[in-house]
Amino acid sequence: MINNQLSIILLHIEDFLRTNNAAGVFKLFQAPAILLCGKPLTRIKTLIEIATYYPRTSIGKLAISKANALTKRYFSHLQQVDNTEISRSAIIKPFVSEREPGFLLVSFEQNLETILSLRSFAQFSAQYRIIFLPTWQPFYSTAACLLAARSQETFFIMPSAFSEKDLCQEFTPLCHFLPFHAASWVHGDFYDTPCNTKTIDILMVANFSKYKRHWRLFEALSDLPNTIRVTLAGIPWGGHTRDSLLEEAHLFGVDKQITIVEGASDQTIRDFLSRSKLLCAMSVKEGSYIAVAEALMAGTPVVMFRTSKIGTRAYINKETGFFLTKDRPLGPQLNEILQRCGSINPQAWAKRNISARANWKRLNALLRRWSEDHGLGWSNDIEPFFSRHFEFEYMDPEAEERLGPEYRRVKDQFGLSIRRN
Repeated sequence: MINNQLSIILLHIEDFLRTNNAAGVFKLFQAPAILLCGKPLTRIKTLIEIATYYPRTSIGKLAISKANALTKRYFSHLQQVDNTEISRSAIIKPFVSEREPGFLLVSFEQNLETILSLRSFAQFSAQYRIIFLPTWQPFYSTAACLLAARSQETFFIMPSAFSEKDLCQEFTPLCHFLPFHAASWVHGDFYDTPCNTKTIDILMVANFSKYKRHWRLFEALSDLPNTIRVTLAGIPWGGHTRDSLLEEAHLFGVDKQITIVEGASDQTIRDFLSRSKLLCAMSVKEGSYIAVAEALMAGTPVVMFRTSKIGTRAYINKETGFFLTKDRPLGPQLNEILQRCGSINPQAWAKRNISARANWKRLNALLRRWSEDHGLGWSNDIEPFFSRHFEFEYMDPEAEERLGPEYRRVKDQFGLSIRRN
């Protein structure tokens, strides 16, 4: 019992430090020595980390400005390879002419850096405008700084949170904000009429890492009736495994109430979402959190902390879910929410407002307006698309074959192979 109590105290301490920017404070103490003596790339990464921890402060703004300047000074002419390959990216509008450039959607920083390593990048960016989907918030990264350093044309960013519009505007004059993120491209057609038989009380769809804070749900569960059943679907992450979760659940005496499903298929996840009364998001800060949008498409309400910094927090309203507050124990709050969640069905709202089909129309209108405002042509619309496992697929089954010649031209002319499913 004493060991359990000590472990719970340590969980609280560790969580407090993680959620109160202890790492940012530590980085500030480290920074002077690194910035004075470190190699250029190390200095750039340190400045980016500081800007990430303090994005809207004078310290953060100065740090990202310095990071951009150093990147331009040392790495703006980075040229390494003639041929390379990326994934999780898609041509959503092919190149037509110098007056009508194409658009390439790129996700994950590694893919962006790979494109930027091409000797032909300047020629490629003259034909294609890059739309970048970062993985975290804020969007700062060495890849983003390198894009700012090497670009001579406007590029677009879909940050993980809509609130980052001001950060995009301050990043560089060539950076253009788009009000979408990774969770904006869930295909609503995959989700049928919501299931009337809700056999799962609470569902978490999240990797098993510490920042997802499963233990907060376990703690709350200890104050709920032992008839409540929880399903956790995810994969091991950062050294945190299925066994780690079971150990934490055991600390609170709720390990018999949870079911852990590792590496579930898409269909299984959709089944879980449709059969759940409530999707629970316990994290304080992360990227867009796609599972939230998927739950809403499946007709399942979502609960998260009111103060959380999650991209899909903007999707939570009286039609779609509930907020937790820090000033009350979580157990009673979840109990109240479970009594109320059957009274709302967010599916209609989700398909109407946040589905890939709805967002495609909005994105098309924004890119068309931008092109026309800058004296560029617009003879055809962008290709409707959606995302699954961060892979971009076309809604029209024939689009892959239709755009095949353009993918081959990009590979032959620029050395850029874009891997498709």
